[in-house]
Amino acid sequence: MSARIAIAVLAVALAAAVGMPDPVFGERVCAYVELHPGETLTLDELVRHLAESDVSKETFPERLEIVGALQPISTVVTGYRVLPVVGIVPVGLRHAPQPTEVEQVLEFSLDDLRRGFAMRRLVRRGVPFRTPTYAVDDHFIWGATARMLQLFFERIDG
Repeated sequence: MSARIAIAVLAVALAAAVGMPDPVFGERVCAYVELHPGETLTLDELVRHLAESDVSKETFPERLEIVGALQPISTVVTGYRVLPVVGIVPVGLRHAPQPTEVEQVLEFSLDDLRRGFAMRRLVRRGVPFRTPTYAVDDHFIWGATARMLQLFFERIDG
């Protein structure tokens, strides 16, 4: 499924087609979409739109996940812009991170993250700065990841 085709659905602001694990075929297509405010979309509506757009049936998503994108975050060191997307991860889903992009996957409860939050003064390359941080167990989260978490909590806490 092409994300460009999914975005053509008026309700959709952002879209991504991602392979989800499947015990028989290895992967099946899952569409992750962010909707415009006040809009709704069902899997049937999305598949109907794709069929009308002459998209190949084997690329149709078999699952639709509505997610919310947060504002892009710039990384200070690399200058990259990251678009964090929030969704619900099903229990038992096995993470398969891209090793060149993700060193380690950490799972924490939202309550543990909230308890570990603090604005801290850090020093990087001799320059002091104040930044959001999260200390959970033996892990210290700061930088772009901490800013993404801060935006996420602002979104869900209102």
